[in-house]
Amino acid sequence: MTNNSQSSKHSYFDLRLDRTGSGVTAAVTNSPAGQSGSPSDVILPALPDLLQADSLPAADQIALGRGLWHGLFAQAEIAELWRSSNTSGRTLLRLTITDPALAALPWELLFDPRTAQFVVLDTRAALVRFVPLPIAASSVPADLPLRVLFTGSSPAGLPGLNVERERQLLWDTLPGREMTLAGDVQSSTLSDLVAALGQGATLWHFAGHGVEQALIFEDGDGNPVHADAFTVGTLLAGAGVRVAVINACRAGAGGGAASSIAGALLRAGVPVVVAMQSAIPDTAAVVFSKTVYESIALGNSVEQATTAGRRAIFALGQVAGASWWIPALFSRSDDPVVLVERSSTGEGDTPTDHLAGAHTVASRNSAISQGGVAISGQVGGSVVVVSTSRT
Repeated sequence: MTNNSQSSKHSYFDLRLDRTGSGVTAAVTNSPAGQSGSPSDVILPALPDLLQADSLPAADQIALGRGLWHGLFAQAEIAELWRSSNTSGRTLLRLTITDPALAALPWELLFDPRTAQFVVLDTRAALVRFVPLPIAASSVPADLPLRVLFTGSSPAGLPGLNVERERQLLWDTLPGREMTLAGDVQSSTLSDLVAALGQGATLWHFAGHGVEQALIFEDGDGNPVHADAFTVGTLLAGAGVRVAVINACRAGAGGGAASSIAGALLRAGVPVVVAMQSAIPDTAAVVFSKTVYESIALGNSVEQATTAGRRAIFALGQVAGASWWIPALFSRSDDPVVLVERSSTGEGDTPTDHLAGAHTVASRNSAISQGGVAISGQVGGSVVVVSTSRT
């Protein structure tokens, strides 16, 4: 892992977790305040059954987040390094986890009891799941406009998803000078994906159903086709995609393991993958992706954009807002990935707060059912009416 880039406004706090014969150990391998000595033993909380539900109640989120926090930072040396590293600027908590069971824990719920805040909802911080691979990853800004390839799939026989609405929302809100949208909801077969990738894409957006270790495409007749992680990774290998946003349930499950969708895409050469680690309401998925692309177009890093997207979900409130922790960011890049140079946007050092601010208004004007499956409201100037969950 390289040192922090001199041009980056971020500092990395690199924490490595390993499972040993006697338990679990943690060590700080890189931070603005230095490194820890020998690895420290940590005790992590048990995974609650509620985590398998579509949403986790706020009280349970805080309780689990506190448990994860105390497990990592109970050791005085690690805690002191973290406090010293957070004295100025932005600090990205970057986790390297080799054990699949440890990686499956919802680290995005980390709750700092000193500040009484979730780490990943703080615009000055972020959480990155780092997957070290022997593959070079470039963070040099891409040529504009960025080509966003949209693949929307809602096959027959599965709960209906409003993927056409999701594409239309992105089409209406993407800034044309920085981003252009390609693909449509009729291009949902594996053959369509291969043909579209052949025309070039900087970002790949998949909107549809997923299961652990597979995405669900369609055959020529609209029936479901399960494409396993190996197949998806093989098709993306060498395609030049820099960022993949997978709006499908469980695509981020597995913590970057080779058998997971996120892991397969990283190994195919995609530097950054944002994927869902559990079932997520359709509304939250749409709001998240819209905010992420807006933030990237403003010149923010993908890491910052993911934070903005989580905050936008949180601002929905009630049922849908409880799924803010579900998007997970996986990276094999040594530096934050910035696709649009901020100078090219014609703006200064614009914070990401306003991107979630519009969604705060949306949450106040939304009608959210008790089941969390029917939400309408004003989002960023567009009316959103979507339903069901992505499972």
